[in-house]
Amino acid sequence: MTITDENSKQSKKSRKLSSLSVILVLACGLMLSAAVLMPASAASTSPVLPTVAFPPRIAATSPPIRSGGESSSDSGNFVCASHGYPTGEPACWPMGVADYGITPSNHNTYTYRSQSDEAFITINSISIGRNNCGNPCGGGEGTLSIQQNDVGNITIKGGVQQTYWPQDVLILDYYPASQSYSVIPVDNIWNFSGPFINIVDPMTAVTGNLNNQCIFSGGAPELWYCEAAPINNLHLPLTIGTRIDFYQSGGYNYITFWMEILHGSAVVYSQTYDKIEFTASKATAAPELYVEPCLPLLPQNPSTFGHCSVGTKESPIGLPYDAEWIIGGPGGGSQVYINSISAVMSEYYWNAGSSSYVPIPHAYSNGWDTAEGAGGVNMVRNGGAMTALAGSGTDNVLQGLW
Repeated sequence: MTITDENSKQSKKSRKLSSLSVILVLACGLMLSAAVLMPASAASTSPVLPTVAFPPRIAATSPPIRSGGESSSDSGNFVCASHGYPTGEPACWPMGVADYGITPSNHNTYTYRSQSDEAFITINSISIGRNNCGNPCGGGEGTLSIQQNDVGNITIKGGVQQTYWPQDVLILDYYPASQSYSVIPVDNIWNFSGPFINIVDPMTAVTGNLNNQCIFSGGAPELWYCEAAPINNLHLPLTIGTRIDFYQSGGYNYITFWMEILHGSAVVYSQTYDKIEFTASKATAAPELYVEPCLPLLPQNPSTFGHCSVGTKESPIGLPYDAEWIIGGPGGGSQVYINSISAVMSEYYWNAGSSSYVPIPHAYSNGWDTAEGAGGVNMVRNGGAMTALAGSGTDNVLQGLW
């Protein structure tokens, strides 16, 4: 695919650095370089994160910065608090479909393991409004992310099993001059094996970009990230698929990230754009993604973060073992307001018994683990199908879809 001069600038534009402050307070930023934006009081204790980071949702002592958004096309000022902060403003949540291992109708619990999870969205129409990441956060007039978020256990050196959070993310940018979109594939892997800033063996014993598709990568010791080249000159309707695979080869554990983009039935992009090897030592068990029962408790204050209202199976970091496919801000814990949207969303996992991908057995209307959120999105079930419709309206949080 040809990259226009206008949009090729996007591949060279990096996204700012963010910082962890106290527990985690993030602000979106400008460059994937050594530049750092960090409160002076936190400079000696807080690790530095690039903004291709899509951080986990952790209790913070204050709401995130809400600066001016990018787009002037939305109908009003940006009034969308980060989820979980009792500020009196409407909350933005990571809206989409998520499996928490809890049936919506009667709160029965279930669990499953898998080595592959995939998700799809068909965007028929969308108007992206303001975000609180600031003007430099994206290359277009409107910017958001769509994230596939899983939690998996991987055995590393000494037979130690650790919990990791891989994210297969697309950043969607709109260019009004050409009335076109671009998609940037991005992946993150975070270590969920303990209190976030005190992780034993953080993200240092990994080797990524084994497929040589990342134009930016790195992030150790806080995370692994990869940003691939943008796919430009896209027009609606678009269907975009992502897939995260866990597998073992030669005794080592791997995670791969795949993305596919279709115009109608025509495939315009299909790549396994990143492959990561866990290199500490040969593994004694194959990696798996987990879904365990934990329906999150809606927080009234930061002390309620990381608790289950139904079920008890939290990851070591205190967030659910869930499978998410969500719409959120363009990175760094940011929020975005969606003026209007019409889209279909679905998520599937590999069932080894049937040797096929099957829909997640139950779904709720929003994710929980990621810090990014989207306001103005209302999720409903797509008739009797095990898919969901994303439409315009008020965020309907933890609504059972099927």
